[in-house]
Formats: sequence, structure tokens, C-alpha cells
Amino acid sequence: FDFFCVGDIIYSCQICLISFSYQCHSNNFRSKGMNVLMPTAMTSIHQDPELQECASKTANNGKKILRLVCDKDLVKRNCAAILNVCDGDARGCGSDVVDGDLIEYWKKFFVNYKYEEKQKQDIAVAIAEFC
Repeated sequence: FDFFCVGDIIYSCQICLISFSYQCHSNNFRSKGMNVLMPTAMTSIHQDPELQECASKTANNGKKILRLVCDKDLVKRNCAAILNVCDGDARGCGSDVVDGDLIEYWKKFFVNYKYEEKQKQDIAVAIAEFC
């Protein structure tokens, strides 16, 4: 067994259990959204192909969880804000769902984790389906 992949599997199982224990509201979306954003960013940050693959699997598991448990409007609003931060375009999410407070939250998040253009591009692709 690859230690990192086993760790990702255990982590994903924990997230599943937590996700189904709570209703999805703004703070819960943020934690679930981060389970997509952070490993997606790590796929281009990691230099080791095995770590890249594990990060990708974790991001895909995060997307599965996000599809199952979150309110569609809440997901759409957050994803519109994330896309806006990534490239200034909400890509069909609709201007009615762009929320200035959410944009500021995700801007700070991206700055805090020092995501560069490559990570922003990867994240935009990963979450575009939720719009």
C-alpha cells in the first residue's frame, strides 16, 4: 500500500461521515469546497507523480461529496465567487449569483495558500461543473 493514498482514502471516508452528519450551510460548504480546491491545487504543486495522483483522487472524492450533500444554490454562489477569483469570470453561473462577500472570502483564501496561476486554472476547471 502506498502510505499517502491510504491516508487519502481514510481522510475521504472521514469527510464522508462528517458530511452526512451535518446540513450544508455556508461554513460547511467552505470546508467541503476546500476538499476540492486544496487537493486540486496540490496536483500541480507536488513534483512526485504518486503524490499528484493521490491529490487528484482526493479532489475527485471531494467533488463526489460536494455533489451529494450541498444545496445547489449555495454551491453555485460559492463556485461563482471562486471562478471570479480564479479568472474574473463566473462562466455561466449568472451575475445574479456573484456575491461580493464570498469573492472576498475566496480571495483571502487563495492569497493565504499562495495559489499561483496554474493552481487557479486547475481549480477553475475542477469547480466549473458546479455552476
